[in-house]
Amino acid sequence: MDPTAEQPETLPPAIASRLRRLDRAEAIFDPRSDRAVLEAARSYFAARPAAPARRSRWALPLGAAAAVLLAAVLVRPLVFHTPSADDVDGSGRVDVLDVLALARMRAAGGDASGITDTRIEELAYRIVALDSARRAP
Repeated sequence: MDPTAEQPETLPPAIASRLRRLDRAEAIFDPRSDRAVLEAARSYFAARPAAPARRSRWALPLGAAAAVLLAAVLVRPLVFHTPSADDVDGSGRVDVLDVLALARMRAAGGDASGITDTRIEELAYRIVALDSARRAP
C-alpha cells in the first residue's frame, strides 16, 4: 500500500452513528432572541444624541506653528550650511574620517594629488586638540 495515496477511512456503523449524535450543534440563542437583542440595541443607540465633533480652538494655530517649525528645521542645513575646506568627505563635520579620506587620496594620487603629509598631520592635530581655539570649525 502506498502511504502517500489517501485512502478513505471507513468506520463501523455503530461508531459512525454515535459520532453523528455527538456532533449535533445546539444553538445557544434561537433566532428570535437574537433579533430581540439586536432591536433593543438599535433602539437604545438610535435614541442617544450624536456626540458633537470637538475641535480645539488651538488646533489650527498649533498645526501651523508645527508646520513652520518643521520647515525651518528641514531648510536650515540647506540655507545656513557653509562647507569647510577641511570637510573632505562632505559629511558636514570635520572629524577623523576627513583625515583618513585625505590620507587615502594622497596614497591613491601620490605626489601629484597635491596633498602633503603636513596638511594631513595639521588637520589631525586640529581635530584632536584639547584647546578649543585650535579646533577645526
